[in-house]
Amino acid sequence: RAPREGEIDGVHYHFVSDEKYDQLVAEGAFVEYANVHGKRYGTLRSEVYGRLEKGENVVLDIDVQGALNVIANEKEKVSILKIKGGTTASKTAQPTTIGV
Repeated sequence: RAPREGEIDGVHYHFVSDEKYDQLVAEGAFVEYANVHGKRYGTLRSEVYGRLEKGENVVLDIDVQGALNVIANEKEKVSILKIKGGTTASKTAQPTTIGV
């Protein structure tokens, strides 16, 4: 998707073309990806593992489709936390998600 007002590429998301997104999917570059409300999102494996290797905890703000992908693909590394209502975490998080 295109950036929304105030969103900055590489800060809030990494915005890529449909072709690049398809390439990343084919390469297995995402720890999870999903089509949400007609927009495609994914979390780069390199972003997640880069932080884990630094000893950082990683929290993904993802929908059910993405969570099911993570559970299926990352069985040893997953904890589930469900929070009802909005949070400000996604506004302050470093980039870990790609939007097309």
